[in-house]
Amino acid sequence: MPEKQTEKSKHEMIESHLRSNSDFVITKKLFSGVDDRDVNGPYKPFKYDRGVRLNGVEIQSTFFCVAPKIGIYSLEGLNSALATLVPLKPTATKSFTFDGRELGTGALYFDEPVGTLTIERRLGITGVQQNEMREKIFARYHHEFDESGISVMRETVALVDLTTIVLYPDARLAAEGDHGRYPNVKDPTLLEKLRK
Repeated sequence: MPEKQTEKSKHEMIESHLRSNSDFVITKKLFSGVDDRDVNGPYKPFKYDRGVRLNGVEIQSTFFCVAPKIGIYSLEGLNSALATLVPLKPTATKSFTFDGRELGTGALYFDEPVGTLTIERRLGITGVQQNEMREKIFARYHHEFDESGISVMRETVALVDLTTIVLYPDARLAAEGDHGRYPNVKDPTLLEKLRK
């Protein structure tokens, strides 16, 4: 009996497309959460603030630093390359910007719901004024307590896998770049090329 093939996640499709694209190279691949590491080398702190809870959603993420094999040194060329980097529609896009002093890199963001997380908390009240405290908590939070003074709170939040692709003008800048939320490039040689 043939094995059932599982559908690829959005993250897997993006990585597969980036790796098969002969015009671009992945210079770094970083993960958030427990596995904060650079797959191209030793552990490095993950400066992109993901793997956090945001508006009731637990976010796990993968961060790709990508560069063209032949450098692109114009805003128009960089934004055009960003728009055609992968065949999937991003959840959000950050276009390249240039203010004469630094280049704001372009990025594509892809969200993919992957499940839910249920959090259960047990509240117990002890002390002399148990009944008064239970009434105050009920009035404010609408939590009921059983006879033993225990209240169980359940909260369900969405789990989202977030894949981010940041495009740099060339592989050297991608390898040396600041991999923060909105990395900017201040390389003097690049800036001179962009000013022309």
